Amino acid sequence: MSVQSRESSSSRSPSQPHLSNTICLLCRQRKQKCNRILPKCGNCMKGKFDCHYVAGQKKRGLRAGYVAELEERIGSLEADVAMLKQLSAGSIGGVDGTVLASRFGTRATTQEDRHADTSIPHRNLQQRSVRSIPEMVDSWFTLYHPWFPILHKPSFLSQVKATEHNTNLSIADIRLKAIIAVIDQNHQNRLDALFNEVLMHAMKTIALPALQALLIVSLANLNSGHLSDFWKVVALCRNIGTQLGLRDLVSHYCQNYNQASVLAPRMLPLPNTFIEREERIRAYWMIECLDAGSTLGSAWNIGLLTSFPSEILPCSDEIWEPENPEVSMITEQEKLSSFSVYVSLVTKELYRVHAVMQEPYDFNAVGEHERWLANCNDVYDELKNWREACLPNLFATYGFDEEGRVKMDVNSITANIALDSSIVAMYQKRAFEDPGRIRERCVHACSNIAAISSIVVSQVQLVGPHNLLGFFVAARFLLVHARIQRKTLQASFHSLLTYLQEAAKYWELAFNLWKVLSAAEREQNEEMERTALPPQLFDLRYSALDIYHALQLWSIAKENTG
Repeated sequence: MSVQSRESSSSRSPSQPHLSNTICLLCRQRKQKCNRILPKCGNCMKGKFDCHYVAGQKKRGLRAGYVAELEERIGSLEADVAMLKQLSAGSIGGVDGTVLASRFGTRATTQEDRHADTSIPHRNLQQRSVRSIPEMVDSWFTLYHPWFPILHKPSFLSQVKATEHNTNLSIADIRLKAIIAVIDQNHQNRLDALFNEVLMHAMKTIALPALQALLIVSLANLNSGHLSDFWKVVALCRNIGTQLGLRDLVSHYCQNYNQASVLAPRMLPLPNTFIEREERIRAYWMIECLDAGSTLGSAWNIGLLTSFPSEILPCSDEIWEPENPEVSMITEQEKLSSFSVYVSLVTKELYRVHAVMQEPYDFNAVGEHERWLANCNDVYDELKNWREACLPNLFATYGFDEEGRVKMDVNSITANIALDSSIVAMYQKRAFEDPGRIRERCVHACSNIAAISSIVVSQVQLVGPHNLLGFFVAARFLLVHARIQRKTLQASFHSLLTYLQEAAKYWELAFNLWKVLSAAEREQNEEMERTALPPQLFDLRYSALDIYHALQLWSIAKENTG
């Protein structure tokens, strides 16, 4: 069908040629520029070809229902954007936690997509996208409270129950928001919003609940393997605790109030009740445990404080667990909990390990190795005596529950792991330079940790993420020991690796550690002379914390290369 120009003759001068709205068929086929002159274009006129203009086909319209579907998607995106704005403002007011979880449930799986390989453990912590607040609170007191007992459970639960029908999280207890941030880690946007809200609240508010919330939310960084961020939050907690006068309470029973003191001034009034007093004591010791316990084996934590002989330790669970504790402030020191035993170990006994590792030694000088070894042996003997006097035999005291699972005290487990891993960390840098017994002591300590891992492998969540680095310290030493001795890996190493593989289902920190060790195991089995792993992994002069950043970079590079 020929096409005439749409321009009217009145709008064109007589000298102007008639033009078509389309190019001719021949120019279209040859992909030439067409001047569209009617009745023949310039190319056809020059080549004496027949020139034909054909009208273009009318474009199809939108398919049925497309506009309605597009409007629905836009509406959903607008709702998500509005909700994210609320989150970024630090307020989740008027939004039910279950609705928020279901809305972001599909996007929360992107983090798990990195573990699509069947050989890699899938993280299944809280797989359900919808969890109610009471369920998350119950998970906290089941999984974390036994080794993180800074809240008085009956008092806190009564506060939660009083507001359980109120879905407005913006007016909820700041400690409840911290618990939600730690337990419900499937939704990164929500976690970040709650974390930032707790952080800002703690920086602006001088109050014990704000400090407790900050301590709780610090575990989110520990679980995810962001250790540098974790230590920053712990440092902030220490400064806030100093402002609140917690060390004054623990060390001097508040007797130096309004007196000349080298300690910081107290910003809070004296506690009125036993519960309030005990919560302050436990907050102080939890800060010390997180700081000292998470840096075991490192020489760079020079901010650790020496303890006073008469410091108040947390009271026993029998006193702390009832709704209305009735106890004299004088006699409560007579009964201590397993948590107090762990506190005493980490903040007092293991302080000697930090001191030895922070002391400089010139091993090229004559007699320096002997001086270092004598200092380490003195600390080892003191730790051995303390274990025999204060720490019950873990393998002789555990039992089984009705379902056949091992029943052990998590604080006793943590104390044993901390003690043995500190022995390894203290000796490891010279373990293969000395022909004496220090290598045997390290292997024995690693075997103890491996024995614990084999017993509690089915109860990884109860043991907690704070013990993961202890398991890694033992596995790393056994790996290097087998590599240097050119022997096969011991069964103890495989027990530790199995434990970390199981823990990787729940915590990113465990996944990072397991990934490195499993790659090292494959290289060991294949007898590879060259390794693709970071060389720091096999250099025991560096502690596990010193090399963690290098291991992270290796893991990221491995993911990027497929």
